[in-house]
Amino acid sequence: MKIGINRIILILCIVLINTYLSGAPISFEKISIDKGLSHSNVYAISEDRQGFLWVGTQDGLNKYDGYKFVTYLHNPGDSTTISSSDISCIISDSKGNLWIGTWGGGLNRYDFQTGKFIHYNKNNSSISSVRISCVIESTNGNLWIGTGDNGIYKYDYVTKSFTPYNIYNSTISDNRVWSIALDGSGNLWIGTDSGLNKFDTKNNSFTLFKHSDKDSRSLSSDIVRAVYVDDSNKVWVGTQNGFGSYDEHTGKFKNFFHKKGDPSSISSNIINTVCENTKNQLCIGTLDGGLNIFDRITGKFESYKKVLTDPSGINNNDVRCIYSDNAGDIWLGTRGGGINKFIPDNEPFMHINTNPFNPNSLSDNDIRAIYEDHKKNVWIGTNEGGLNKIDFQTGKVSHYEHSGENSISSNSVYSITQDKNGAIWLGTRYGVDIFDPAKNKFTHLSDNTKNGCKLSDNNIQAIIFDNTGNIWIGTYGGGVNKYDPKSGICKVFENDPMDSSTLCGNEIHALMLDNKGEIWVGTGTGLSVIDPKTNSIKNYRYDPSDRNSISSNIVYSMAPFGEKIIVCTMVGFNILDPATGTFKAYTEKDGLANNTVYGVVVDNENNIWLSTNKGISCFNTEDKSFLNYNIYDGLQSNIFNYGAYYKGASGKLYFGGINGATAFDPSKIKINRHVPSVAITNFRVFNSLSPNNDPAGYTGVIANGGELELDHDQNFFTIEFAAMDFVNPAKNQYMYKMQGVDINWVNAGTRHSA
Repeated sequence: MKIGINRIILILCIVLINTYLSGAPISFEKISIDKGLSHSNVYAISEDRQGFLWVGTQDGLNKYDGYKFVTYLHNPGDSTTISSSDISCIISDSKGNLWIGTWGGGLNRYDFQTGKFIHYNKNNSSISSVRISCVIESTNGNLWIGTGDNGIYKYDYVTKSFTPYNIYNSTISDNRVWSIALDGSGNLWIGTDSGLNKFDTKNNSFTLFKHSDKDSRSLSSDIVRAVYVDDSNKVWVGTQNGFGSYDEHTGKFKNFFHKKGDPSSISSNIINTVCENTKNQLCIGTLDGGLNIFDRITGKFESYKKVLTDPSGINNNDVRCIYSDNAGDIWLGTRGGGINKFIPDNEPFMHINTNPFNPNSLSDNDIRAIYEDHKKNVWIGTNEGGLNKIDFQTGKVSHYEHSGENSISSNSVYSITQDKNGAIWLGTRYGVDIFDPAKNKFTHLSDNTKNGCKLSDNNIQAIIFDNTGNIWIGTYGGGVNKYDPKSGICKVFENDPMDSSTLCGNEIHALMLDNKGEIWVGTGTGLSVIDPKTNSIKNYRYDPSDRNSISSNIVYSMAPFGEKIIVCTMVGFNILDPATGTFKAYTEKDGLANNTVYGVVVDNENNIWLSTNKGISCFNTEDKSFLNYNIYDGLQSNIFNYGAYYKGASGKLYFGGINGATAFDPSKIKINRHVPSVAITNFRVFNSLSPNNDPAGYTGVIANGGELELDHDQNFFTIEFAAMDFVNPAKNQYMYKMQGVDINWVNAGTRHSA
């Protein structure tokens, strides 16, 4: 029986999220030793012809398919293994060869067919240096190799020979080479410990650029750690003391330095690496200032440094390498933090949070309430940081914290709404606050109010207005208060365990006004609806014997949906038909991200958006399908809070969680249905990877288009495959069909094996 790659047909349907929100902060996905990477010090990243990602670390070469790593280590007893496990650089050339530079073992070429490594070092008289710092390919297919102690080498593909250029046989300024870049004219730009060298390969001549204390337009430092030529053929230079560009007309440099107190300056003067992203920006890795993104039009830098309180931020400030893959994803190799990945053109969600370095940010990241007022200011209530007002027109964030009798009564704000006069009503841990923005003044209602409404409990979780001007106040322990501001009288609706016609419970999570004027009450022990005209109450509780009952008694939120009601619970969300009293529940088994559903809003296209403990789900009400989003898509966290959800006048949606708020315009989220290539990542016969201990095994044969001939009794095998797209591999959907075996396509879902 012969098995060939042409006999296995795989179809990939991949769902990606693409949107463009100006000013959206970057969310970094972290990939390190906990996910299989061999070491957290990453010095090189590249992509091969098939689309696999290769990662060079201080202890091993790693091949990544989006799901798992395969690690290649030096074995002193096996000359076909890589010559050293300390990897310094990687490139995939135009012929499909993978070249790996090591720090201590020289240069290697990987043979994809056999899974073996070919060595080029002083042991076989190819290259006298064993410390390879960088490798690039010229337009004619030759390789240029930079070393740490013997200048550069040219590898001629035709003659298979190496030619050295060092301080002993040429005019290169130093044998310590950090970086090499190729410009559009075929010139090499070489960064060394003694300046920048321009090598005219046609005339075999060097031009040296050095730093001068007397010339501000000279090279910023003689230690040149990074050289990059962008798409417009401009040369950029990162040194031990600054970042700059070379002007070929004047022969001078325009330099950029870190300026203390200027957040738009570069964050560090010690530059490790430079790369260009798909937005024509430069990504700059520094030794101690994290990542910088440089806008060449404005001349400003946006820096991303490690912040302990931000789990979605970069996790290490020493960025050693940057790679832009074929899809435009940016991969950062750090010294100590493994890989940090982000997608420049794919930040669908805006993250609003606190920044300890910026006083014009939120006061606390634990968000409990969100509201957009009549002037489109966004008010955010926090668990312990008080109230925040964001003016998106000016970018100003105002803070309101408890500081005395006339201030907000508590720094724990659980509910926010606005009356017709413009006053902001707040539900706090210590009662209701009414804030007059014009007078900047707070007034209070509580359980010890001397005149007027005396609340049944001070822990306020929800506030809404009905159609007749009454204010409904949900408490956590005292039921619901109906407050008539004209008379100042409060009527309390509470649970009486002996009376089934009373509220389901006294711990109120949410209140909602429907189109009939009725008040829906979500509690910790069921769902209630109050008729304000008669004060009568109807209750809905979970009944395990009735599949049409509500899915859980713990109700976190409700929303009107035409004539129906959406009810979110600890066990999925429900769509209730009040006319029949029946519930249709949707849970994880239907595609929901998580069964604990906190908040719900319906967008302008009638899609239902739900916040959970595992991200945000979007439910398509037409085909009953789900799209799920998590922290790697740019959410504040996977964990959200109940009470913190809102739909603004423009259609923008807001959800709050434990690490700030997530805001987005659902109409700007575009589904990318691009189908990338699919690669065979494993082939096992009776769970065995390799015939005759061949390093490449069955996979090496099939992946390179070959055929395997199996015996008649080798009739149990497994094929593993992966889409060569790393935006969010866990969401990739697969179908497969084996000719002669499967009649119909087999939907594997997110499973990547057959």
